[in-house]
Amino acid sequence: MQSDNNTTDVEQEMEVENVTTWALMAEDDWQVLVRRYDIRPLSSAGYMGCAIYLVIVGLVATTGNTTTLVMFLRNRKLRVKPHNILILNLAISDIGISVFGYPLTTSSCFAERYLWGMVGCKIQGFTTFFLAMADMYTLTAISVYRWVAICRPHYSTPQAQLFLHRQSGGGRVGGGLHHHAPPLVGMSTYIFEPFGTSCTIDWDDPAPVSVFYIYALVLVAYIIPVVVMVYCYWKVVARSKSLLKKVKQSKCKTLSLGEAEEANSTMAECKVTWERR
Repeated sequence: MQSDNNTTDVEQEMEVENVTTWALMAEDDWQVLVRRYDIRPLSSAGYMGCAIYLVIVGLVATTGNTTTLVMFLRNRKLRVKPHNILILNLAISDIGISVFGYPLTTSSCFAERYLWGMVGCKIQGFTTFFLAMADMYTLTAISVYRWVAICRPHYSTPQAQLFLHRQSGGGRVGGGLHHHAPPLVGMSTYIFEPFGTSCTIDWDDPAPVSVFYIYALVLVAYIIPVVVMVYCYWKVVARSKSLLKKVKQSKCKTLSLGEAEEANSTMAECKVTWERR
């Protein structure tokens, strides 16, 4: 009797294991990814709200940046000035995000799951992060250009402007590849974001090499550009206020010949400053 009971128990355990195995084999791949990457799905209403928001933002961004691109293509004068090319670069980067970012994330929000697999995740993570950082570097280059044009006008020659544009362009491409290619070769990786509809760098990877990469990325791709932009625009605003103050003072009193010449020089500099902005 005991032998028969043991046999029955073994058969029941085998049946349970078989059922579990078939259940896992039949389980949706998305649920496997949810457990493996600790994805925290939203409610259906949450996904729908995100999808509608992304559709609106994507349409507005695509329309605005496409309009900017068309204006540059039709008007040759806009393409002559190097600082306008920086604005064109911003539009191109944003259009790239509209192509590689919004459609994949929006369609995944409507489906309430990521639709493009691990390969699509890595491609989306790399391209959108690369283009976003290209935007950051371009904005930094624009701030430096304005600082030079307004606060150091003697450096603002056409040759210097062209040099700044070329250096910033090379820096954006080279820096972008240098900063965002490592996750493709094992230094950190691109994984799903918490809600599972888009991908980014694995910010929580505890491996020492990944932690070093994250700290270096935050420093070079965020802190330094922000500090440079804040400094440049602070100097630009201070210079503009100083010039306006001098102009107002010159209009409120009778000036000698020397003071009149200085006032005219200040007004001319102020005019050039606001035109360069």
